[in-house]
Amino acid sequence: MVRFLGLSLLIVVTSGVTVWFLERGNVDTVGASGLIFGYFGYVVVRGLFDRHLIDTLIGVVMAASFAYLLTVAVPGTPGVSWLGHLGGLIGGLVGAWLFRDRRPRPAKDTHAGGGTAPTTRAALQPRPDNPRADLHKELGDLGLL
Repeated sequence: MVRFLGLSLLIVVTSGVTVWFLERGNVDTVGASGLIFGYFGYVVVRGLFDRHLIDTLIGVVMAASFAYLLTVAVPGTPGVSWLGHLGGLIGGLVGAWLFRDRRPRPAKDTHAGGGTAPTTRAALQPRPDNPRADLHKELGDLGLL
């Protein structure tokens, strides 16, 4: 919940500040589409920053499914505050980086010949307290991991 509220606040601020400073003075801007574009940007790149396969795949599917959204975020679309959309999108991308998982990476073991030890399936399993542990187990059982 804290991540969601922090992300929402970041997106609202970046979208609002972008419109405030860069939009022409005679244009009225209203709506929550900047927030929607921010969430879109967050979902699309979150998996890349967190390095989670399932989140990356969800981001790819979302990007492909809603690519048409980006067509209204370009200058020249009449009646649309593209700056609000752009600011929200940037806020979502920044939020994905700021709110990424910061778990410490395991130390690499070296074997006698130097380099890294061969990766085993057990080494790839998440810790039991990981919220995605059950998902990883199911995907492993299906042979997808």
